[in-house]
Amino acid sequence: MSHPELLPKAQAAARADDDALMAKYVLECLRFNSFAAGIARVCAEDYVVARGTLWATRIPKGASVLAATQSAMMDWRALKSPKQFLLDRPDYVYPPVA
Repeated sequence: MSHPELLPKAQAAARADDDALMAKYVLECLRFNSFAAGIARVCAEDYVVARGTLWATRIPKGASVLAATQSAMMDWRALKSPKQFLLDRPDYVYPPVA
């Protein structure tokens, strides 16, 4: 465990039935230790990723695609201090877990 000082705080949130705070701990833990490196999908229609940029890439309908969620969770361009365990991140930065 990289942050043993957080365990008693997470346990206290669980004992207090603070579901909102407990969810923050769980989501932030999953951001660091994802259960999957990515989500595999099949492209339903022709699509251009990053349209209008130097990285624009056409993905043809029917192509297999891997959304690399694990690397996205450490992208410093998208997240403030991605290598820090922070509980105040907005919900939209976390990958879907359902």
